[in-house]
Amino acid sequence: MHEKAIQLRHAGRLGEAERACRQAAALFVQAGGRRSADAVHARVELGEMAELRGDLPTAVKLLEGGARDLHAEASEPDAPSDLRGLFLRAKLGGGRVRQLRGEYAAAERTYTEALRWAERSFGKRSAGLAAVLTAQGILRKAQGRYAEALRLYRKALPIVRAQRGPKAADLAALHHNLAGSEHARGRLAQAEEHARRGLGIRRRAFGDRDPGVIADEAALAPILDGLGKRVEAERLYRRALKYFGKWYGPKSYEVAVNLGNLGALYRNLGQLAKAESYFRQAIAVEEGLLGKKHPELALSFNNLAVVLGARGDRPGAVTAYRRALAIFGKTVGTKHPHYAGTKRNLERIERDMKRPRGRR
Repeated sequence: MHEKAIQLRHAGRLGEAERACRQAAALFVQAGGRRSADAVHARVELGEMAELRGDLPTAVKLLEGGARDLHAEASEPDAPSDLRGLFLRAKLGGGRVRQLRGEYAAAERTYTEALRWAERSFGKRSAGLAAVLTAQGILRKAQGRYAEALRLYRKALPIVRAQRGPKAADLAALHHNLAGSEHARGRLAQAEEHARRGLGIRRRAFGDRDPGVIADEAALAPILDGLGKRVEAERLYRRALKYFGKWYGPKSYEVAVNLGNLGALYRNLGQLAKAESYFRQAIAVEEGLLGKKHPELALSFNNLAVVLGARGDRPGAVTAYRRALAIFGKTVGTKHPHYAGTKRNLERIERDMKRPRGRR
């Protein structure tokens, strides 16, 4: 039943996968108790599926609970490698969901603990350590510390490459993350190179309709948009929305991200009515999914404000900028690049509103 759940999940049949996994978890509890490795494994799977659906409170509860239940046994000197790997997976999953919720300090603590544990348990050239370094890099990117993120990814990359028979998913994920950091720094050619390399690795290993392949395509699309390759970018966004909506539901995180990215593409094409519509759709999903004080929501409000300003709705733009600035200030802080950019945008439009009509 557990194996069936895993197969269904990778096929994108999330509802069926969750039902099978719950049945497996109940049977594991009957056979070995709630804290048995098999029972915890099933709960970790359920936590990751809850994350994909956007149920972040359930996800963090299951993942962090699984890590707590496994910690003592996984830390024993003679603990099996698969048990150690499951503990680290649950630990990093908890940190990842904390980050998705905008709880960066909690994610930081989790990853610091995981790094120390991985060094003791696996060594300094292990795949486990590389996984922690990658997770830390993703957090640094979210915090706007792009150079640090790149250093962490580059530290992990030779470790993954040196593993005997490296896992395609691990190597593809690293190239995916390197592409994201290069994109954030404005190095689009380097970003495209990493994104296409990672996508090629994953596609060869898992096929054209694997959820990871669709996610990599969706991550490549904004890079292509920045390079002016917008026909391909739009096709990839629409393909991502089709599959993510089918697999995870119309109100999932992945759907929200791609709605917002389509809005950005139409803004760049000068199709401002379409851009506004997609940004508002993204905001509606994000507010329900992440709450009203999340940095991802703030970014969407900033993007909406840019479009409203371009359409001549300056009061609406000011309101959206102020909403974004308030959220950024309380979450990522006033030194984050997003805060600084939003503040500049707000000050510019407020200056324009004070000038006499007809003067620019």
